[in-house]
Amino acid sequence: MAAEKGCRIHPLLVAIDRPLARLLRRCAQIPLAVHQDEQAPDSLARRPPLQLRQESLVGGLAAVELAHIFNGIDAKTIGRPGKIQRIEAGRLELRPEPTDLARMAEEIGDLLFAVVNLARKSNLDAETTLGNATDKFVARFHRVEDELRARQPGVVAGLDIAYCAFQLVNPAIRLTAERPDGSVVAPGDVIAAIEGPARGLLTGERTALNFLCHLSGVATATASLVSAAHGTKARIVCTRKTTPGLRALEKYAVRAGGGSNHRFGLDDAVLIKDNHIALAGDVKTAIERAKAHAGHLVKIEIEVDTLVQLEQVLAIGVDAVLLDNMTIEQLRQAVAMTGGRAITEASGRITAETAKAIAATGVDLISAGWLTHSSAALDIGLDYLGLNQQAA
Repeated sequence: MAAEKGCRIHPLLVAIDRPLARLLRRCAQIPLAVHQDEQAPDSLARRPPLQLRQESLVGGLAAVELAHIFNGIDAKTIGRPGKIQRIEAGRLELRPEPTDLARMAEEIGDLLFAVVNLARKSNLDAETTLGNATDKFVARFHRVEDELRARQPGVVAGLDIAYCAFQLVNPAIRLTAERPDGSVVAPGDVIAAIEGPARGLLTGERTALNFLCHLSGVATATASLVSAAHGTKARIVCTRKTTPGLRALEKYAVRAGGGSNHRFGLDDAVLIKDNHIALAGDVKTAIERAKAHAGHLVKIEIEVDTLVQLEQVLAIGVDAVLLDNMTIEQLRQAVAMTGGRAITEASGRITAETAKAIAATGVDLISAGWLTHSSAALDIGLDYLGLNQQAA
Protein backbone atom coordinates (compact mmCIF):
# COMPACT_ATOMS: atom_id res chain seq x y z
CA MET A 1 0.00 0.00 0.00
CA ALA A 2 1.71 3.16 -1.14
CA ALA A 3 1.32 6.40 0.79
CA GLU A 4 1.23 9.98 -0.43
CA LYS A 5 3.98 12.56 0.14
CA GLY A 6 6.61 9.86 -0.13
CA CYS A 7 5.51 8.25 3.15
CA ARG A 8 5.25 4.46 3.03
CA ILE A 9 3.36 2.24 5.46
CA HIS A 10 4.44 -1.23 6.46
CA PRO A 11 1.89 -3.68 4.97
CA LEU A 12 1.89 -5.83 8.11
CA LEU A 13 0.81 -2.91 10.24
CA VAL A 14 -1.87 -1.84 7.78
CA ALA A 15 -3.31 -5.33 7.70
CA ILE A 16 -3.56 -5.68 11.44
CA ASP A 17 -6.43 -3.49 12.48
CA ARG A 18 -8.87 -1.18 10.71
CA PRO A 19 -8.61 1.73 13.19
CA LEU A 20 -4.83 1.46 13.04
CA ALA A 21 -4.94 1.42 9.26
CA ARG A 22 -7.08 4.56 9.21
CA LEU A 23 -4.67 6.26 11.57
CA LEU A 24 -1.69 5.34 9.42
CA ARG A 25 -3.42 6.62 6.29
CA ARG A 26 -4.00 9.95 8.06
CA CYS A 27 -0.35 10.00 9.12
CA ALA A 28 0.64 9.47 5.50
CA GLN A 29 -1.03 12.75 4.48
CA ILE A 30 1.27 14.80 6.71
CA PRO A 31 4.40 16.30 5.10
CA LEU A 32 7.55 14.72 6.43
CA ALA A 33 9.13 17.99 7.57
CA VAL A 34 6.07 19.42 9.32
CA HIS A 35 7.64 19.21 12.78
CA GLN A 36 11.13 20.44 11.96
CA ASP A 37 10.66 23.73 13.85
CA GLU A 38 13.11 25.05 16.44
CA GLN A 39 10.32 25.75 18.96
CA ALA A 40 9.34 22.11 19.43
CA PRO A 41 10.85 19.99 22.23
CA ASP A 42 13.94 18.05 21.23
CA SER A 43 12.17 14.75 21.88
CA LEU A 44 9.59 15.62 19.22
CA ALA A 45 11.38 17.79 16.70
CA ARG A 46 14.83 16.51 15.87
CA ARG A 47 14.04 12.94 14.86
CA PRO A 48 14.78 11.73 11.30
CA PRO A 49 11.92 12.13 8.80
CA LEU A 50 9.17 9.56 8.98
CA GLN A 51 10.06 6.42 7.05
CA LEU A 52 7.62 3.60 7.43
CA ARG A 53 9.27 1.27 5.01
CA GLN A 54 7.24 -1.02 2.76
CA GLU A 55 9.27 -4.11 3.41
CA SER A 56 8.13 -7.60 4.29
CA LEU A 57 9.64 -9.11 7.42
CA VAL A 58 12.22 -11.78 6.65
CA GLY A 59 12.12 -14.51 9.25
CA GLY A 60 10.30 -12.67 12.05
CA LEU A 61 10.19 -12.75 15.79
CA ALA A 62 9.86 -15.92 17.86
CA ALA A 63 7.07 -16.08 20.42
CA VAL A 64 6.26 -12.36 20.26
CA GLU A 65 2.85 -11.53 21.73
CA LEU A 66 1.68 -9.42 18.78
CA ALA A 67 -1.94 -10.30 19.45
CA HIS A 68 -1.84 -8.39 22.73
CA ILE A 69 -0.49 -5.33 20.90
CA PHE A 70 -2.62 -5.35 17.76
CA ASN A 71 -5.88 -6.92 19.00
CA GLY A 72 -5.63 -10.02 16.86
CA ILE A 73 -4.12 -10.97 13.50
CA ASP A 74 -5.68 -12.53 10.45
CA ALA A 75 -2.93 -14.49 8.72
CA LYS A 76 -4.65 -14.27 5.34
CA THR A 77 -4.46 -10.48 5.29
CA ILE A 78 -0.75 -10.38 6.01
CA GLY A 79 0.08 -11.77 2.62
CA ARG A 80 2.99 -13.98 3.68
CA PRO A 81 1.45 -16.95 5.49
CA GLY A 82 4.44 -19.07 4.56
CA LYS A 83 6.52 -17.29 7.16
CA ILE A 84 4.04 -18.00 9.94
CA GLN A 85 4.60 -21.08 12.06
CA ARG A 86 1.24 -20.92 13.85
CA ILE A 87 -1.43 -18.61 15.16
CA GLU A 88 -2.88 -20.14 18.28
CA ALA A 89 -4.40 -18.75 21.51
CA GLY A 90 -3.59 -15.19 20.55
CA ARG A 91 0.10 -15.86 19.77
CA LEU A 92 1.88 -15.24 16.47
CA GLU A 93 5.13 -17.14 16.12
CA LEU A 94 7.52 -16.43 13.23
CA ARG A 95 10.90 -17.83 12.30
CA PRO A 96 13.50 -15.81 14.20
CA GLU A 97 16.28 -13.88 12.55
CA PRO A 98 18.43 -11.55 14.71
CA THR A 99 18.52 -8.71 12.19
CA ASP A 100 14.71 -8.48 12.25
CA LEU A 101 14.63 -7.52 15.92
CA ALA A 102 16.34 -4.20 15.34
CA ARG A 103 14.31 -3.62 12.19
CA MET A 104 11.00 -4.23 13.94
CA ALA A 105 11.98 -2.01 16.84
CA GLU A 106 12.87 0.79 14.45
CA GLU A 107 9.60 0.44 12.55
CA ILE A 108 7.51 0.53 15.73
CA GLY A 109 9.44 3.67 16.70
CA ASP A 110 8.55 5.13 13.31
CA LEU A 111 4.90 4.32 13.97
CA LEU A 112 4.95 6.15 17.30
CA PHE A 113 6.69 9.06 15.61
CA ALA A 114 3.90 9.17 13.03
CA VAL A 115 1.31 9.39 15.80
CA VAL A 116 3.17 12.33 17.35
CA ASN A 117 3.35 13.97 13.93
CA LEU A 118 -0.40 13.53 13.49
CA ALA A 119 -1.14 15.02 16.91
CA ARG A 120 0.96 18.11 16.20
CA LYS A 121 -0.59 18.56 12.78
CA SER A 122 -4.04 18.37 14.41
CA ASN A 123 -3.07 21.13 16.90
CA LEU A 124 -3.03 18.66 19.81
CA ASP A 125 -0.43 18.55 22.53
CA ALA A 126 1.67 15.55 21.56
CA GLU A 127 2.99 14.85 25.04
CA THR A 128 -0.53 14.87 26.50
CA THR A 129 -1.67 12.53 23.73
CA LEU A 130 1.11 10.07 24.48
CA GLY A 131 0.39 10.40 28.20
CA ASN A 132 -3.22 9.41 27.62
CA ALA A 133 -2.04 6.41 25.63
CA THR A 134 0.21 5.39 28.51
CA ASP A 135 -2.68 5.61 30.97
CA LYS A 136 -4.80 3.38 28.73
CA PHE A 137 -1.98 0.89 28.43
CA VAL A 138 -1.53 0.72 32.19
CA ALA A 139 -5.26 0.34 32.74
CA ARG A 140 -5.61 -2.44 30.19
CA PHE A 141 -2.38 -4.39 29.99
CA HIS A 142 -0.04 -3.51 32.82
CA ARG A 143 -0.48 -6.29 35.34
CA VAL A 144 2.39 -6.97 37.65
CA GLU A 145 3.47 -9.79 39.89
CA ASP A 146 4.77 -8.98 43.38
CA GLU A 147 5.82 -10.89 46.46
CA LEU A 148 5.44 -9.99 50.11
CA ARG A 149 8.78 -10.87 51.70
CA ALA A 150 9.95 -10.78 55.31
CA ARG A 151 12.94 -8.53 55.93
CA GLN A 152 13.48 -9.80 59.48
CA PRO A 153 12.49 -12.83 61.56
CA GLY A 154 9.02 -12.81 63.07
CA VAL A 155 5.48 -14.14 63.06
CA VAL A 156 2.94 -13.28 60.35
CA ALA A 157 -0.44 -11.72 61.22
CA GLY A 158 -2.89 -9.63 59.22
CA LEU A 159 -2.49 -11.20 55.79
CA ASP A 160 -6.25 -11.27 55.21
CA ILE A 161 -6.51 -7.61 56.23
CA ALA A 162 -3.77 -6.66 53.78
CA TYR A 163 -5.59 -8.58 51.04
CA CYS A 164 -8.81 -6.77 51.94
CA ALA A 165 -7.03 -3.42 51.50
CA PHE A 166 -5.95 -4.42 47.98
CA GLN A 167 -9.42 -5.77 47.16
CA LEU A 168 -11.09 -2.50 48.16
CA VAL A 169 -8.88 -0.71 45.64
CA ASN A 170 -9.32 -3.26 42.84
CA PRO A 171 -11.16 -6.60 43.14
CA ALA A 172 -9.04 -7.96 40.26
CA ILE A 173 -6.01 -8.21 42.57
CA ARG A 174 -5.25 -11.77 43.66
CA LEU A 175 -3.19 -12.91 46.65
CA THR A 176 -1.85 -16.40 47.27
CA ALA A 177 -0.64 -17.01 50.81
CA GLU A 178 2.61 -18.94 51.10
CA ARG A 179 2.93 -18.50 54.87
CA PRO A 180 -0.44 -17.78 56.51
CA ASP A 181 -1.05 -15.97 59.78
CA GLY A 182 0.75 -17.58 62.68
CA SER A 183 3.66 -18.74 60.52
CA VAL A 184 7.22 -18.12 61.69
CA VAL A 185 9.29 -16.42 58.98
CA ALA A 186 12.97 -15.71 58.42
CA PRO A 187 14.50 -12.87 56.40
CA GLY A 188 13.84 -13.44 52.70
CA ASP A 189 10.89 -15.79 53.19
CA VAL A 190 8.00 -15.25 50.77
CA ILE A 191 4.82 -14.57 52.75
CA ALA A 192 2.47 -14.23 49.79
CA ALA A 193 2.40 -13.80 46.02
CA ILE A 194 0.28 -10.96 44.61
CA GLU A 195 -0.80 -10.38 41.01
CA GLY A 196 -3.02 -7.71 39.53
CA PRO A 197 -3.28 -4.31 37.83
CA ALA A 198 -0.27 -2.14 38.62
CA ARG A 199 -2.34 0.92 39.48
CA GLY A 200 -4.34 -0.97 42.11
CA LEU A 201 -1.26 -2.58 43.65
CA LEU A 202 0.58 0.72 43.90
CA THR A 203 -2.48 2.46 45.35
CA GLY A 204 -3.15 -0.15 48.02
CA GLU A 205 0.45 -1.04 48.82
CA ARG A 206 1.07 1.32 51.74
CA THR A 207 -2.23 0.68 53.51
CA ALA A 208 -1.86 -3.08 53.11
CA LEU A 209 1.72 -3.04 54.41
CA ASN A 210 0.78 -0.78 57.33
CA PHE A 211 -1.72 -3.36 58.54
CA LEU A 212 0.47 -6.36 57.81
CA CYS A 213 3.67 -4.96 59.35
CA HIS A 214 1.92 -3.64 62.47
CA LEU A 215 -0.11 -6.76 63.19
CA SER A 216 2.87 -9.01 62.44
CA GLY A 217 4.86 -6.89 64.89
CA VAL A 218 2.24 -7.53 67.58
CA ALA A 219 2.30 -11.27 66.83
CA THR A 220 6.09 -11.33 66.88
CA ALA A 221 6.30 -9.52 70.22
CA THR A 222 3.70 -11.88 71.68
CA ALA A 223 5.62 -14.91 70.42
CA SER A 224 8.76 -13.69 72.19
CA LEU A 225 6.95 -13.74 75.54
CA VAL A 226 5.25 -17.06 74.77
CA SER A 227 8.66 -18.55 74.03
CA ALA A 228 10.08 -17.19 77.28
CA ALA A 229 7.22 -18.73 79.29
CA HIS A 230 7.48 -22.09 77.54
CA GLY A 231 7.47 -25.02 79.92
CA THR A 232 5.32 -23.26 82.53
CA LYS A 233 1.55 -22.98 82.92
CA ALA A 234 1.63 -19.19 82.42
CA ARG A 235 -0.33 -17.79 79.50
CA ILE A 236 0.59 -14.49 77.82
CA VAL A 237 -2.37 -12.10 77.62
CA CYS A 238 -2.90 -8.62 76.21
CA THR A 239 -4.90 -5.73 77.71
CA ARG A 240 -7.35 -3.07 76.57
CA LYS A 241 -4.43 -0.76 75.77
CA THR A 242 -4.98 -0.92 72.03
CA THR A 243 -4.92 1.47 69.08
CA PRO A 244 -8.32 3.19 68.69
CA GLY A 245 -10.34 1.34 66.06
CA LEU A 246 -7.91 -1.57 65.87
CA ARG A 247 -8.67 -3.47 69.09
CA ALA A 248 -10.18 -6.53 67.42
CA LEU A 249 -7.32 -6.75 64.90
CA GLU A 250 -4.57 -6.29 67.49
CA LYS A 251 -6.11 -8.85 69.84
CA TYR A 252 -6.34 -11.21 66.86
CA ALA A 253 -2.62 -10.64 66.23
CA VAL A 254 -1.88 -11.54 69.85
CA ARG A 255 -3.59 -14.88 69.30
CA ALA A 256 -1.67 -15.38 66.03
CA GLY A 257 1.50 -15.00 68.10
CA GLY A 258 0.41 -17.71 70.51
CA GLY A 259 -1.04 -15.45 73.22
CA SER A 260 -4.51 -15.13 74.73
CA ASN A 261 -6.91 -12.23 75.09
CA HIS A 262 -7.85 -10.33 78.21
CA ARG A 263 -11.25 -8.64 78.25
CA PHE A 264 -12.31 -6.75 75.12
CA GLY A 265 -14.28 -4.07 76.95
CA LEU A 266 -15.33 -2.80 80.35
CA ASP A 267 -18.51 -4.85 80.17
CA ASP A 268 -16.67 -8.19 79.84
CA ALA A 269 -15.64 -8.30 83.50
CA VAL A 270 -15.03 -6.06 86.51
CA LEU A 271 -11.41 -5.07 87.07
CA ILE A 272 -10.94 -3.04 90.25
CA LYS A 273 -7.80 -0.88 89.84
CA ASP A 274 -5.88 1.18 92.41
CA ASN A 275 -7.87 4.33 91.62
CA HIS A 276 -11.13 2.48 92.26
CA ILE A 277 -9.82 1.34 95.64
CA ALA A 278 -8.75 4.89 96.48
CA LEU A 279 -12.19 6.26 95.62
CA ALA A 280 -13.99 3.48 97.53
CA GLY A 281 -11.78 3.99 100.58
CA ASP A 282 -10.40 0.46 100.95
CA VAL A 283 -10.18 -2.97 99.32
CA LYS A 284 -13.14 -4.47 101.21
CA THR A 285 -15.55 -1.65 100.27
CA ALA A 286 -14.47 -1.71 96.61
CA ILE A 287 -15.10 -5.45 96.30
CA GLU A 288 -18.46 -5.34 98.10
CA ARG A 289 -19.73 -2.54 95.84
CA ALA A 290 -18.62 -4.42 92.73
CA LYS A 291 -20.38 -7.60 93.84
CA ALA A 292 -23.56 -5.67 94.61
CA HIS A 293 -23.82 -4.35 91.05
CA ALA A 294 -22.32 -7.15 88.93
CA GLY A 295 -24.44 -9.97 87.60
CA HIS A 296 -23.87 -13.53 88.77
CA LEU A 297 -22.05 -14.40 85.53
CA VAL A 298 -19.66 -11.42 85.68
CA LYS A 299 -16.18 -12.18 87.00
CA ILE A 300 -14.42 -9.77 89.35
CA GLU A 301 -10.67 -9.18 89.39
CA ILE A 302 -8.82 -6.77 91.67
CA GLU A 303 -5.38 -5.21 91.42
CA VAL A 304 -3.05 -5.46 94.41
CA ASP A 305 0.53 -4.31 94.80
CA THR A 306 1.30 -5.64 98.30
CA LEU A 307 0.90 -8.96 100.03
CA VAL A 308 -1.14 -7.27 102.75
CA GLN A 309 -3.73 -6.19 100.20
CA LEU A 310 -3.73 -9.71 98.74
CA GLU A 311 -4.49 -11.18 102.17
CA GLN A 312 -7.49 -8.84 102.53
CA VAL A 313 -8.76 -9.75 99.05
CA LEU A 314 -8.50 -13.50 99.67
CA ALA A 315 -10.49 -13.13 102.89
CA ILE A 316 -13.41 -11.63 100.92
CA GLY A 317 -13.09 -13.71 97.79
CA VAL A 318 -12.73 -12.71 94.11
CA ASP A 319 -12.29 -14.54 90.83
CA ALA A 320 -8.81 -13.22 89.99
CA VAL A 321 -6.06 -11.07 91.45
CA LEU A 322 -3.76 -8.85 89.44
CA LEU A 323 -0.31 -8.80 91.08
CA ASP A 324 1.06 -5.46 89.93
CA ASN A 325 4.79 -4.69 89.80
CA MET A 326 5.77 -7.28 92.37
CA THR A 327 9.25 -8.73 92.68
CA ILE A 328 9.94 -12.34 91.77
CA GLU A 329 9.99 -13.32 95.47
CA GLN A 330 6.71 -11.47 96.13
CA LEU A 331 5.10 -13.26 93.20
CA ARG A 332 6.15 -16.64 94.58
CA GLN A 333 4.66 -15.79 97.96
CA ALA A 334 1.48 -14.46 96.35
CA VAL A 335 0.98 -17.68 94.39
CA ALA A 336 1.50 -19.71 97.54
CA MET A 337 -0.91 -17.54 99.53
CA THR A 338 -3.60 -17.77 96.85
CA GLY A 339 -3.36 -21.55 96.75
CA GLY A 340 -5.61 -21.88 93.72
CA ARG A 341 -8.51 -19.90 95.25
CA ALA A 342 -8.22 -17.26 92.48
CA ILE A 343 -6.53 -16.83 89.14
CA THR A 344 -3.17 -15.08 89.55
CA GLU A 345 -2.08 -12.52 86.95
CA ALA A 346 1.36 -10.87 86.95
CA SER A 347 1.67 -7.43 85.40
CA GLY A 348 4.27 -4.68 85.18
CA ARG A 349 7.80 -4.60 83.73
CA ILE A 350 7.11 -7.60 81.50
CA THR A 351 9.76 -8.15 78.84
CA ALA A 352 11.17 -11.12 76.96
CA GLU A 353 14.08 -11.04 79.44
CA THR A 354 11.92 -11.01 82.62
CA ALA A 355 9.04 -13.20 81.43
CA LYS A 356 10.84 -16.50 82.02
CA ALA A 357 11.51 -15.83 85.70
CA ILE A 358 8.02 -14.42 86.23
CA ALA A 359 6.41 -17.46 84.60
CA ALA A 360 8.50 -19.74 86.82
CA THR A 361 6.84 -18.30 89.95
CA GLY A 362 3.69 -20.26 89.10
CA VAL A 363 1.36 -17.41 88.07
CA ASP A 364 -1.50 -18.30 85.73
CA LEU A 365 -1.33 -15.23 83.49
CA ILE A 366 1.26 -12.67 82.42
CA SER A 367 -0.26 -9.51 80.95
CA ALA A 368 1.57 -6.86 78.93
CA GLY A 369 -0.09 -3.75 77.52
CA TRP A 370 2.88 -2.88 75.32
CA LEU A 371 2.16 -5.85 73.06
CA THR A 372 -0.62 -3.90 71.38
CA HIS A 373 0.31 -0.27 71.98
CA SER A 374 4.10 -0.19 71.61
CA SER A 375 5.37 -3.25 69.75
CA ALA A 376 7.66 -2.55 66.80
CA ALA A 377 6.36 -3.25 63.30
CA LEU A 378 7.79 -6.27 61.53
CA ASP A 379 9.74 -5.25 58.44
CA ILE A 380 7.95 -6.71 55.41
CA GLY A 381 8.44 -5.52 51.84
CA LEU A 382 6.52 -5.76 48.58
CA ASP A 383 9.02 -6.86 45.91
CA TYR A 384 8.29 -6.34 42.22
CA LEU A 385 8.77 -9.49 40.16
CA GLY A 386 7.79 -8.42 36.67
CA LEU A 387 5.18 -7.48 34.12
CA ASN A 388 2.36 -9.81 33.17
CA GLN A 389 0.77 -8.49 29.95
CA GLN A 390 -2.79 -9.68 30.26
CA ALA A 391 -5.94 -7.64 29.92
CA ALA A 392 -7.11 -6.39 33.30
